[in-house]
Amino acid sequence: MQVLLKDIVALLLLQSLVVAAPEIALSQDTNAGQVRLSISQLIKSLPKDQIKEWISQNGGEWCNTQRAYDAKRALRYPNLPACPVEGPCDVPAMRDSLIPRTSDPIVTLRIKFNIFCNDDGSNCAATQARADAQLATLNAHFLPLRIQWTARTSFINSSQYRVYTDDEEYGIKTTYADQPDSQLNVFITSIESSYIGMGTFPWDPQALTSMGGIMLEAGVFGGNQGTLTHEIGHNLGLWHTFHGVSEVQLCGDCYERADKLNGNTTGDFCLDTDPTPLNYYCKPPVGNDPCSGLSWGPTDIQNYMGYSPDACWTEFSPQQWGRMHCWLNETLNGWRNCHPSALLAVANEKLVDTDHDGVPDDIDNCPLVFNPCQEDNNGNSVGDACDADIDGDGFQNASDNCPYAYNPDQLDSDGDSLGNACDNCPLVANASQSDVDANGIGDVCDPCTDTDQDGYGDPGYAATTCTLDNCPDISNPNQADADADRIGDVCDNCPSTFNSQQYDENQDGIGDACDGSLHIQSYLLPDAVNNTPYSYQFWAVGGIAPYRWQFISGDFPYGLTVNPDTVGTLTGTPNYSATFYFTIACADSDTPQRTDTLAMSLRVVEPPPPPPACGDADGSGNINISDVVYLVNHIFAGGLGPNPLALGDTDCDGTIDVADAVRLMVHIFGSVASPCTCK
Repeated sequence: MQVLLKDIVALLLLQSLVVAAPEIALSQDTNAGQVRLSISQLIKSLPKDQIKEWISQNGGEWCNTQRAYDAKRALRYPNLPACPVEGPCDVPAMRDSLIPRTSDPIVTLRIKFNIFCNDDGSNCAATQARADAQLATLNAHFLPLRIQWTARTSFINSSQYRVYTDDEEYGIKTTYADQPDSQLNVFITSIESSYIGMGTFPWDPQALTSMGGIMLEAGVFGGNQGTLTHEIGHNLGLWHTFHGVSEVQLCGDCYERADKLNGNTTGDFCLDTDPTPLNYYCKPPVGNDPCSGLSWGPTDIQNYMGYSPDACWTEFSPQQWGRMHCWLNETLNGWRNCHPSALLAVANEKLVDTDHDGVPDDIDNCPLVFNPCQEDNNGNSVGDACDADIDGDGFQNASDNCPYAYNPDQLDSDGDSLGNACDNCPLVANASQSDVDANGIGDVCDPCTDTDQDGYGDPGYAATTCTLDNCPDISNPNQADADADRIGDVCDNCPSTFNSQQYDENQDGIGDACDGSLHIQSYLLPDAVNNTPYSYQFWAVGGIAPYRWQFISGDFPYGLTVNPDTVGTLTGTPNYSATFYFTIACADSDTPQRTDTLAMSLRVVEPPPPPPACGDADGSGNINISDVVYLVNHIFAGGLGPNPLALGDTDCDGTIDVADAVRLMVHIFGSVASPCTCK
């Protein structure tokens, strides 16, 4: 029998919710004879900042955009690569060329709020005042990237869709979607599922059809709500910030490592958003990236495309700005509200509008190409959408190394395929044009990459020569650091107590090291290797030393022992590979005594296989006649070569040829002690 999330929730929380919130209406399931709370009712009973975490803890996923897209893609394109390039906006140079500046004109987009009510017009999912407040919030969130929204609101009397379930998506959207090719439709109702928002990526074939748009739970619609901002981010081409870690294969080709290796072309395709695992809190995740071994670092808990609470969200990154503007140009141009007075062609059948962009042919600068905003970069009366030489410098757009900047000399001093006229580092190759502080100077040549504009550089940029910032995300020109832990006072959760890790177990904004309580800090134990000696020192903060340790309960790794009392170490040699879960307790020496317990896990893994040996051409782990056959097949029949090729280069001349096969055969039959004595 399939158990639904709402059934589990009703059984677990019915009693507590009836007591805590008696005003919630309960509906009677006459067939089952049971009282059942709806997901929407449960959501309304929760504090706003706990809704998203609660959904995920109970088996759901509050944003369903990625999961829905993965399901559609698997059905339509089962042989598609795991992490395909979705379009030109995945190209870093294209993305970065469209990062707007504060002097750029505002792009105005159309959005339609479809608010559902009962058949008689009662019990509407939201009021006009809430719609207005949500619009104001959207415009505040999108203003830094030079985007604003104009909204229309429709109140739809339909009891059928006043409470929505997943099997009704086709019906609600095909019935009530309003001109989806010219505006973003948002459907606001009570969602009976395990999520509260679901958008549509712009590269999805359904993006501009009635099946596109956004489904939104009414409980998270209104002023100072960020869920719609998050979902619109998806509709404008953004992935989750944790996409490259938690939504792809661990350490696979699509994985985004903590060291940002290939961060421009993996994960969320934005190098200026830190790689991160899924994180529900207003603090960085603890632990290390298992694929690079590095700490996750600060991450971007303030980014709208993460899963931290709305209270943490303050921004999109500049490269996310560029992606959104790129996808607007690529597929979503019809949403622009740039010619409100030019829509005569739509209203008046006598006016001819061949390309259906709302601009009559007789005044359209591209009458055969959809371009509602009539951009004309070089002022030659031919719109950019159909102008083969947009900047008028004599070079066709496809071959122009600066298609939007006049540069008839096509000078490209650093050879990165971007002309000096549009290159933010004309003397240093940087095809990505990354400029995280948006100062017009590329990161690879910026002597002070400074995202908070306080005169101190962000760590991690090789070209930076200015003093590094101890609070890179918060402006603090005085760089005050009272406890000398290299975390500036303005961003230090214990400004007077050394705590470089910044742990805050209860997320109250006061660090564990100074909140007056004892905290075990051993949140993530390093992996143990089977049949290999292991040692770990437990540690805690906030109490009076010495600390006393004790194993409380759980499934403990075979071969390991907790050394109790004041020792507090975990030592031994594990002899079984598995993940073990257990609880440790700690008590300090104060009066009265302070204590803490922590549930933790330890993974015991098998040792890595030994590196392949020279001569093991087929990678089987053994050197035998099969390796000779493998080399012969490669040399004479075009078969696969050794990987890496050095495994078959037994004579060390840098090539794979018949001499290597002969030398390997001589070794196998005993005349040469080693197939690769030259190495």
